[in-house]
Amino acid sequence: MPEDLKSQVKQILLTHRGRDNPIKAMEIAKLLGFKGDRPIRLVIRELRKEEAILANTGNPPGYFIADTLAELEEFRFTSKSRCIEEAVMCRDVTTAFFRNNQKSVQVKLI
Repeated sequence: MPEDLKSQVKQILLTHRGRDNPIKAMEIAKLLGFKGDRPIRLVIRELRKEEAILANTGNPPGYFIADTLAELEEFRFTSKSRCIEEAVMCRDVTTAFFRNNQKSVQVKLI
């Protein structure tokens, strides 16, 4: 990933602090001349190692830098809940597959 893109995205995000001031990845993409937001989302994934960049799926949606511990804790709670839901769904799909196909095969857990 180009460092200049990373720097540009970071500068934009630094002006979006707190859950009431998010910016959508597509908005960042348009500001930087991209047609889609995938490169921006990939950069944000990397930037999360440097800044507390959170995603608000509520209203208003978008990315922002955490301003308070409460914002961080809410993000951590919803992220953890989503992970648990995904793990349960993965287990259920695997169980259904073997129940319906009656195959005896060892599958990797991770």
